[in-house]
This record gives sequence, C-alpha cells and structure tokens, in this order.
Amino acid sequence: MEALKNKVNQYLAALGVELPNNKEILVDMLIERTQVYLNRQDVDIKLAGVLAQILKENNDATLKNGTERVASISDNGQSMSFVTNPMESLINASDQQLFASHTAILNRYRKLGTLRGNSTKNETTN
Repeated sequence: MEALKNKVNQYLAALGVELPNNKEILVDMLIERTQVYLNRQDVDIKLAGVLAQILKENNDATLKNGTERVASISDNGQSMSFVTNPMESLINASDQQLFASHTAILNRYRKLGTLRGNSTKNETTN
C-alpha cells in the first residue's frame, strides 16, 4: 500500500496539485474509499494516476477560483451549504460525485459481490 501512496504523491506533484497540510490523510482516505468502491483489500498500483486525478478534480472543485463550492441546496427550507475544505468534500461526496468520470476505469478492477448462502433471494453482498 505504501508503494501506491508514493506513486499517487508522485502524480500529484507532477500535476502540480496544491493540497492542504493534510495531504497524506487525503491520499489515505481516497485509497480507503476506493477499496470500498472496488470491494477489494488491495488497489492495483496502475490506478495511482487515476487516484491522483480524482484528488486533483476534488481539490479543484472545492477551491475553484478561491471560492466555495455548493455542497447542498434545500428548496423549501431555502438553505445552502458550501464546502471549503477538500477533506470535507472527500468525506461527504457520494461515490458518483467522487469518482465521476473515472467509474469506467475503476469498474474494470471492481470485485463482484458473492451470493449469501442462507438467502432465499438472489441478494448480493459487497
């Protein structure tokens, strides 16, 4: 896993991504989210560039032109909330929001769920 973290950090440096002081935590969190999404204990090192790009896009969306990104809008309550921290954005984003255009690549590495042995329905677990 350390090799993957190092490779992601190399790609982030090459992309010129300016992450806050908690860069290592953000990389760890993204790898963990990716493990859950892929339903795997490991993440192929070939995905390091994709993970770096996801962090870059998340960071750019959060700090776009130094302004805040809209996190949620409530219609009847007329409330808006903004995200100003890349870590908050990474935690609160859905898989669809976080992985966005990268799902086609990630799905190639996604491990299929297994059928439950005691289930009468064909439910899968991830």
